[in-house]
Amino acid sequence: MKTLRSSLRPSELPFYGIIIGAQAMLLGSIQLPVMFGEPTNFRKEVVTFEVVAFLGTYHALLGWSCYAKFMVILHYVSLKLKMPGTTES
Repeated sequence: MKTLRSSLRPSELPFYGIIIGAQAMLLGSIQLPVMFGEPTNFRKEVVTFEVVAFLGTYHALLGWSCYAKFMVILHYVSLKLKMPGTTES
C-alpha cells in the first residue's frame, strides 16, 4: 500500500492468532477510509488497522469493531456480509 512508516501511530501490543504458536509485534496503527457497496448504494467509514510486518502481499483482517461500525450481519453459510442499505421513498 506504500504507506510511510512515519504515518503509523506507535503501538506496543503483541498480536496473537495469525501465526500459530507465535506472537507478532505491531509496527503501529493507522486509520484509513473503507468503503463497502457500489456507487448507487455504499457506506464509507474510517477504520483503524493494526500494522504487522508479515511477508506476502496485502492482507487485511476486519474484526468486530469494523463490523459494528458498518452495522453488518455475518452470514457464514453464504460467506457474505449484509448491511443496511439506503431507504427510498
